[in-house]
Amino acid sequence: MTTSPQLTRRRPRGLAVAVLGGLAGGGLALLGVSRPWARADVAVEGVPTVAVQVLGTDAVPTVGAAALVVLTGSLALLPTSGLLRRLVAALVALAAVAVLLGTLTASAAVSDALARDLLATASTDSGDVAALTASAEVTWWRWLSLVGGLLALAVGTWAVLLGHTWAVMGSRYDVPVAGPGRSAPGRAGTIEDADLWRALDDGRDPTL
Repeated sequence: MTTSPQLTRRRPRGLAVAVLGGLAGGGLALLGVSRPWARADVAVEGVPTVAVQVLGTDAVPTVGAAALVVLTGSLALLPTSGLLRRLVAALVALAAVAVLLGTLTASAAVSDALARDLLATASTDSGDVAALTASAEVTWWRWLSLVGGLLALAVGTWAVLLGHTWAVMGSRYDVPVAGPGRSAPGRAGTIEDADLWRALDDGRDPTL
């Protein structure tokens, strides 16, 4: 009695969740850093109020670069496998750490960038820069980058630990190894069809 070959199925769910999660984390971080992180309104008598804004990319360009690495690395999880996939996942995790550190320590860089922009405004004198910088509005876009970094770090760490067990793009099953008494899976159907036709030629009912 022969037994049908057992196929070890590698579920693609973990890979899909990791890729989508990494893209979401990198996308949130990139969206947040490309928006204003601080804003100050300059009001001078007889002159319309001027809003001076500092983008996250102007203050901490490394956060934007790290977010791009997260996006690229998340996509690179698809065609890779084994050790290479774990290395790519480690790169995603390290880029996520860079996003987090850059976001959390950006206060001084944002203040400096805002002060420079205020000095470049014709309606602002140097005496008002310090006061305007201190009273500047901090936007929530900065914290969106923080959320994206946290999500990317979780995905990268998860992929480092389990990424080598996930499916490879374009392959739902591992290739089975043919052993003694086992026929190749691609020929199993052909052999069974031949037996049916032989039984009919011999006048036997193949269903019995």
